[in-house]
Amino acid sequence: SFAAEMGGWQFYTKPGAIWLVLFDANDVAGFCSIIPEKTHLFFDNFYIRKEWRGRGLSNILHDARIEFAKKTGREIRVISDNPIQIKKYLSQGFVADGMRGRYSKFKYHAPNRNQNARID
Repeated sequence: SFAAEMGGWQFYTKPGAIWLVLFDANDVAGFCSIIPEKTHLFFDNFYIRKEWRGRGLSNILHDARIEFAKKTGREIRVISDNPIQIKKYLSQGFVADGMRGRYSKFKYHAPNRNQNARID
């Protein structure tokens, strides 16, 4: 059911949560999110619709999310089991930070970190 699939949806709608969405006219081509936590930003939900894959949209969305988050100066954390995403994170200065189940954990320490930086 939808309720079961979206269990924990409150996490994605917490104050300050940011969704970056790519549109094709009226349809969503892809999306990702940035979730603020007390000490860091958490990257979650990265998706490109199948018919839009292979066109470079994931790079555009990924780079926009990284650049936006870096400007806050806050630590960035992410988990992923996608080899392509993992390679991208490592190439942009993220460092491995253990495992969480099947997911690899990564973090990025922005220069001049400001734990209280606003993201609005």
